[in-house]
Amino acid sequence: MDKFEEYVENLISAQRSFLVSSANLLSDLMIDAITNSRNVFLCGNGGSGANALHIANDFMLFGQENNLKGVNIESLNANISILTCIANDVSFDDIFVNQLQSKVKKDDYLIVLSGSGNSKNIIKSIDFANKKGAITVGIFGFDGGTGKSLVQKLIHFKVNNMQIVEDLQISLCHMVMNRLKSLYLESKQ
Repeated sequence: MDKFEEYVENLISAQRSFLVSSANLLSDLMIDAITNSRNVFLCGNGGSGANALHIANDFMLFGQENNLKGVNIESLNANISILTCIANDVSFDDIFVNQLQSKVKKDDYLIVLSGSGNSKNIIKSIDFANKKGAITVGIFGFDGGTGKSLVQKLIHFKVNNMQIVEDLQISLCHMVMNRLKSLYLESKQ
């Protein structure tokens, strides 16, 4: 089997193993966020950080396209001047937690995306959000790392390939978007 076929087979296998139960959990959380006007914050590093931006965009657009109250969602990766300021003046480990200090409230959601679950900036943001009474959700790959035991809601892709983990993060959120769209259409009938 060539490398392309192997990648596709591994991705399909991972999708079958993890996505449906994960999509049910995440869609229930997003419905709660919409229904109860909770803020949703996302963060991640590298490709997971780019996925946090993509996911925030999709969920914001979903509300606008469907005349819904919408999801009050924000990627903490979005403002490069804030990120570089905190990284330079404080510490890279604090790039997310410093933003949460002025934003997150009790019962808001913090969704962290990470391959390893071990990045210090991710761990610090989970700890802080937990102390503030926010609901913490981890979407992790590999063995889940330290973050696995710290989050209140866990989505764990037991996959040892970062690219497949990142593919699953986006696939998961696209599945949730489709569920929300179908629920919205059903409620209009």
